[in-house]
Amino acid sequence: SHLLHAPNFKILGYTVINAEVGTVRTTNNDFTGELNRLERRKLNQSDNSNLSCKLLSNERKHEVYSFISTCRQRKGYALSMKFEDLQQVMVQFPDRYLLIGVFLGEEMIAASVAVRITSEILYNFYADHAEAYDHLSPVVLLVKGLYEYCQQHGMSLLDYGTSAVDGQPNFGLLNFKLRLGGKPSPKLTFEKILSS
Repeated sequence: SHLLHAPNFKILGYTVINAEVGTVRTTNNDFTGELNRLERRKLNQSDNSNLSCKLLSNERKHEVYSFISTCRQRKGYALSMKFEDLQQVMVQFPDRYLLIGVFLGEEMIAASVAVRITSEILYNFYADHAEAYDHLSPVVLLVKGLYEYCQQHGMSLLDYGTSAVDGQPNFGLLNFKLRLGGKPSPKLTFEKILSS
């Protein structure tokens, strides 16, 4: 933890310019095994509400992005990438991006854009849900879908992502990810000034 407090800490000429807390989870056991009791109950509630979790084709990237962006805007947050930028990287690296949604009937109520960082790591890059369905906790089922995808494809680590908004810790989000079995992990941003 001393690393996170060291101003201008340098490694091989790189300076740590930002430090956030994230959460990761290994995928070597049953998803429900490390859920706390509250989240396990929410998952059972999802099952009883006939929610379904589906992988989506990359052709639905605009729909998924728009859905997540709208959810964030209603909560007063913005996405870090414009759709055109996300589309460009998805076109360049189509096998690296994964779209997944949770549906109540035909209605999307939660969605994620995930990134295959390596053959071993899946990163939950963007995810959100419609607030009207808070009572169904669809994100728990969404994360279960990502977790099972990792297991089916031999990926050993699911990165739940950072728990910060505008560089500030979001403790409610962090606690939620910990209840889903996540373990805290530092997320460091490095900078290196190249001489011309």
